[in-house]
Amino acid sequence: MILYSAKMVAFSLKELSKPKLDPLEVNVLEGRAWPWLCDYQRHINNARYLDLMDYGRTQFFLRSGLLKTLAKLNLGGVAAATQIVYRRPINLMESYRLETRLIGWDDRWYLHEHHFKLADGSIAAHAFVRSMLRGSAGAVNIGDVFADRGIQLEQPEWSEELEAFLRSSADAARLL
Repeated sequence: MILYSAKMVAFSLKELSKPKLDPLEVNVLEGRAWPWLCDYQRHINNARYLDLMDYGRTQFFLRSGLLKTLAKLNLGGVAAATQIVYRRPINLMESYRLETRLIGWDDRWYLHEHHFKLADGSIAAHAFVRSMLRGSAGAVNIGDVFADRGIQLEQPEWSEELEAFLRSSADAARLL
């Protein structure tokens, strides 16, 4: 937990110098497959992708200006479902680019998409993450948080792939 928190602070300090981001813009984190991210096969470990995506979503909230609002309202984000597809390895010491963007929301959930790209632009991994904002009274609509900050956003159109992910995660949740 301490290492995770230290990394989150380091990533956040690096991002503070970047300009603010519109909530629907792509947030980019440039990275390298350092030894501590890799497994014995000398590529980024599958669990590390989830950590890096968490950093990407945190930076989204930081750069969009929503992190202060969430702290003020005592809200936290909770991931509920993730779908990730690995296409190519990110090998030891190879550079990569993590692109994170908010792709939609409804009354309960908000959705992020992540692309891990190699230097040549090819996709190493793609993921959808369904999350919610939670406070002491339960789920909070992210659209209401935007509206409270005076941010008027048009809901992006949902792709067929996103719709399939939402159906699949809803079906899986019903089995539990």
